[in-house]
Amino acid sequence: MELNLFEIELQSQRLLAALRKPFSAHLKFHYLVCFIRSLLSANAPAQYLSYYLEFFPFLAELVRKKEFDYMSPSELSGVVNLIHSLRKIEGFSEKENIYSTLLEILTEAEHNTLALMDNVQPETKTADSIGYNSSLDSVNIVLIEIDESARSSPVSGVVHKLRLFSHNQSDPHAADTIEFYNSIDHTKTKIIEQVNHAVALAKAKCSKVGIPDHGYNFRFSFDSSGLLFSGASLGVGAASLAWNAILLIENASSFFRFKKDVVFTAEVDKQGNLLPLDPVSLQIKLETIFYSKFRKFVIPEDNIREAKEVLAQLNLQFPNRILQLIPIRNFENVFRNLDIVEVVKFTLPEKIRKHYRINQFKYNSTLLFCSLSIILFFLLNYLIPVLDRNPVSAGLENMRYLAFNKYGKVVWESPKLDLIDSALYFRSVNPTERILIDDIDEDG
Repeated sequence: MELNLFEIELQSQRLLAALRKPFSAHLKFHYLVCFIRSLLSANAPAQYLSYYLEFFPFLAELVRKKEFDYMSPSELSGVVNLIHSLRKIEGFSEKENIYSTLLEILTEAEHNTLALMDNVQPETKTADSIGYNSSLDSVNIVLIEIDESARSSPVSGVVHKLRLFSHNQSDPHAADTIEFYNSIDHTKTKIIEQVNHAVALAKAKCSKVGIPDHGYNFRFSFDSSGLLFSGASLGVGAASLAWNAILLIENASSFFRFKKDVVFTAEVDKQGNLLPLDPVSLQIKLETIFYSKFRKFVIPEDNIREAKEVLAQLNLQFPNRILQLIPIRNFENVFRNLDIVEVVKFTLPEKIRKHYRINQFKYNSTLLFCSLSIILFFLLNYLIPVLDRNPVSAGLENMRYLAFNKYGKVVWESPKLDLIDSALYFRSVNPTERILIDDIDEDG
């Protein structure tokens, strides 16, 4: 088959642009394999050596990074076969040491993926795998990667963790502050409307159960900082996170933890109902999760029949792979399904700690005011009167002359007087004037 050189050059430029974008390794593998395979299938594949030399380093780099998430065993085999085909092209023989390294990595990846298809979980320790198997403030969302420059339909999905950082406003009557921290194209997406809608659903549920309506700060973000998101798949996940955040902030009697082996997807309408996925999106998202470490998939109830059909086809090749489909009609049903969430009750100490964290500014301000008041009282009534050494009055008590400061504290006293001196002091007729001179305050 003879290829058009002009079209090949256009495709190579599109491929270079795609490789520079923050797409997943899965999608980049797909683009590279399709392009190089089209050249190898030509009548004289050796004439495209310059393109092989240009794009092979990209392929090798992707393999070395070992980012094979969501790739099926057949896709990994496709990369292996591609490398074997390139070895036969004249001009690539000197890369034999590179080939062996890449093939070794791909063979291990195939083995791990097949083990995953047999329901054997990989023994990798990540930040999420240590500690709880559930999370308070994050859920997994499956997204479809959209390349607007590509002429073909979407082919790849990816799972990202959606996080929510939240706290109450200092003014309970203030309006909510809702932010989305990833890169978005405001001209082509309604992402801000989505997260605002999710928060509105959560607050509407508050009014149903009698939780006070306060002002909150909500900050949504995906873990991947370079992710360019433009879909509507985070609706159910965002609404669920917002509701749980309000429960935590308002110190409710219980809250929820989202299980980490669950993946969410679906847009929600104004009543919180999950909108059905189109067949192409359902197929891609289901395949993405099937070839991943996740075990449960939350989908709209209206898609359950088609989802079971797709899953049955995938299980024909890998019958041991168990993926649980969880149909949901409304986002509130998430919190009634223990396959998705864990219910956690607040203990009294936890309630006290949580109440303090929420109102710590008020408590700390009150504590500071009380502490300063106690210190000021101590200074005025104890420390300053004791430190004041300036005499302002004198008297005779217990046979001693005493000097007092303005607070009535003794600042000097004489040795004990004899009876004659005492009599002279108290005699009221023609008293004899006595002057005692001493440097009481030691100022010379």
